[in-house]
Amino acid sequence: MAEIGMLFKGRLVNTIQDGTKIQTRRPICRLRKKGYVTEFGRSDTRGYDWHFRDKRSLWNDISDDRLKNEYLQVKVGDLIYVRETWRSWKFSDPHIEYKAGGIAFEGDDLCYTVKESDAELQREWDAGGQVAPRWRPSIHMPKWAARIWLEVTDVRVERIQDIRWSDIRAEGVVCPVHDFDSGFCCSECPDLRETFIESWNSIYTDLGFGWSQNPYVQAITFERTERTD
Repeated sequence: MAEIGMLFKGRLVNTIQDGTKIQTRRPICRLRKKGYVTEFGRSDTRGYDWHFRDKRSLWNDISDDRLKNEYLQVKVGDLIYVRETWRSWKFSDPHIEYKAGGIAFEGDDLCYTVKESDAELQREWDAGGQVAPRWRPSIHMPKWAARIWLEVTDVRVERIQDIRWSDIRAEGVVCPVHDFDSGFCCSECPDLRETFIESWNSIYTDLGFGWSQNPYVQAITFERTERTD
């Protein structure tokens, strides 16, 4: 079991908290043991399922079992800690504040228990001062500051355009046309799909993994859990 930090934007953090988001998809651009890879896809070599180019531009062929058990960044049973925009306050009542909404006070059993003896937090205070500390990007959130932990229950490898309507719902996407307080669209809705596409492209187009490129992704299903320490 590995503990893996994963970046989430503020709106997605909120959908995880309210239970509407139980899936996330991430492009396959990095593998365990291999680092960054390119041209990931189905292998045409007999006896193998997948292939990719490694950082030396060499082709690698692997089976589906090896991909899932050895190389994927996230596997079933792994724990994900949500990395989100945050800042820490000292004052007389030290706490961590999260930009998506929420505060972790000392003694809060739902969030991280802030300890003044924590050397890493002390360095944070010393560097940022005690008055209006700046917001820190999610990419700089350490594990000890995370308040949301997820356990991976399923991982699939698929192209992003193969996403099903039920998966879009599981991604926490809200239909801007049909969703309302008393119900929501319950069939193959083009507006719901378009909303997901727009969200995906806003994050991944500039990275070369836009919807039109139809990249292979890890489709990760998770459930809320507690931190292990």
